[in-house]
Amino acid sequence: MVSIATRAVPLVFLIVRHLLLWARAVVVYPLCNTNVYSSATLPKPLGRYISLFSQQFGPSFHLAEALAQFDPPSTLGDYLNSKQPLADQQNKAKVIVALLRHQLIMQLHRFCYIVPPFSDAKMPRAGHHCPDSLKTQIAACDNIDETIKPIVSDLCGSMLDTQSFSNVERKLSLFLRMSAYMHGMHHIEDIVYRLNVERDAVEEVLESFALVLCTFRRPDFISE
Repeated sequence: MVSIATRAVPLVFLIVRHLLLWARAVVVYPLCNTNVYSSATLPKPLGRYISLFSQQFGPSFHLAEALAQFDPPSTLGDYLNSKQPLADQQNKAKVIVALLRHQLIMQLHRFCYIVPPFSDAKMPRAGHHCPDSLKTQIAACDNIDETIKPIVSDLCGSMLDTQSFSNVERKLSLFLRMSAYMHGMHHIEDIVYRLNVERDAVEEVLESFALVLCTFRRPDFISE
């Protein structure tokens, strides 16, 4: 294959797009201990893969045993098992990547909706003081239902009891930016990429505003 170093960036992206569209390539997202993986929905005959994986990981490797670890779905952290030697964990991480590349397992991504709290949810104190500057930002957001905005304000006011204004403002600002992608169509990794932010920052926001969020897991559309 000709080196992509001599190709214009738009052309490279176009080639990758076609490879993904025609299932000639798959996206393997960065490994994270909280990632959840499941066996593929359309199982493939394992005959040729048994030989392939034995060549890569040794004759003692049992493909069926590895696949069984993800039925039912399991996190990467559980599979790696931090109590095992580091070398074993690193080898297992390579196994995960190989299983994903051959689409023998798939990642279940986390998607979010902004929704009203459950009827029995523990609500923040109504009317909790929220600075006007934060209320103005919330009111100007078109991606949040009007019935939910007062609850977001109360959450910010509640956070101010134990956190600095700058910290609450930072989390609210990111939450409002993320709101454009929290309608069940963009998973967490996609949001991290689109907004160019750290995953830890996104996780912090999801935890802080969990009262008005509904999350679920499913495969990425592109991998279905």
